[in-house]
Amino acid sequence: MKIAIVLPPVYAFCALYPHSIETVIRTLAAGLPAEDQLLVICDTGAKARCNIPVVEVANSWHRSRDIIAALRAYDPDIIEFHQSAAILRPVAKAFRDRATVFYRHNYVKPPKNRIDAWRVTRRLRYFKTLVFVSDDTREDFLSHFRGLADKSVTIHNPIQIDQWSGNPDDKDRTILFCARTVPEKGLSPMIDGLLDLLPRYPQWRGVLLLGDFAAGGAWAGAQVARLAPIADQVSILKNQSLEDVRHHTQRAAIAVIPSMWREPFGLTALEAHAAGCAVVSSGSGGLREVSGPHAVFLDEVSGSAIAAAVASLIDAPDERKALARNGQAHVRHAHALPTRMAQIADVRRRMTVNR
Repeated sequence: MKIAIVLPPVYAFCALYPHSIETVIRTLAAGLPAEDQLLVICDTGAKARCNIPVVEVANSWHRSRDIIAALRAYDPDIIEFHQSAAILRPVAKAFRDRATVFYRHNYVKPPKNRIDAWRVTRRLRYFKTLVFVSDDTREDFLSHFRGLADKSVTIHNPIQIDQWSGNPDDKDRTILFCARTVPEKGLSPMIDGLLDLLPRYPQWRGVLLLGDFAAGGAWAGAQVARLAPIADQVSILKNQSLEDVRHHTQRAAIAVIPSMWREPFGLTALEAHAAGCAVVSSGSGGLREVSGPHAVFLDEVSGSAIAAAVASLIDAPDERKALARNGQAHVRHAHALPTRMAQIADVRRRMTVNR
């Protein structure tokens, strides 16, 4: 089977500094049967490539034309369009005879009115299957577009457990925060929590992995500056490579995911569980689908709540390690790559049989 994945502008499929969506695509690619072929069509500008074949298409007024030409040259059986239906619709329209998938990694904006709902429904008619990364994102979509239930499915993001696995019994005394540097990821309450917590636990440290730091602008700089009173207990690491993120996650005893927005899935939580961290989570959106019951869920996202949750784990090391082990076992069972590939294989098989 020949599969093509089409990414919207800005997504360069960089192997060194990937977007979370690109990480998911690479993980799924690792589970493809040997006889299948894959091509990724992406934007230009990647600092490094992996072994997955790509066609770079620059973001220009004739981008759709160039993507269509690349797809016709490749002649795939299945085309997966990721994230943006509006931008990629003209391409999907040109391949109505193929098995086409719209893969949505976050929430679809609710329609403003009936005309807007009609436009979205019309746009999505060119996709044979709609894939959502959590039940929460799918159910939210169907609350506005109930008529598209039959063509929509949930396929949770997978993880390659062995690449992320850490030993819950052999951890540094570190508390990890890893996210893009935007307010909705909960950086401000996380800092409030560390300012409250760390002076009481001098043997513990905070590690902040702040991605896309420049996007935070002056706000990000002001947040980081607040850590000055505990500077000797905090490491602030900006724009880390995937390899460095993996290393710090595997070494951390506790990972905090204090998302203040409705998290579509929560890949950082999945990686933390796989790495053997005890997880503190806001539980928003799809985060509870990631963790199951194997996290400490915050009643509110505030500095005091984060400090209290983390302190409870520090003060009870046996319970902390048990939580980490159970979370790791959960993702190994529920979110492992073979499980997801079986779901995707079933979707692809049904689409190609029905062509």
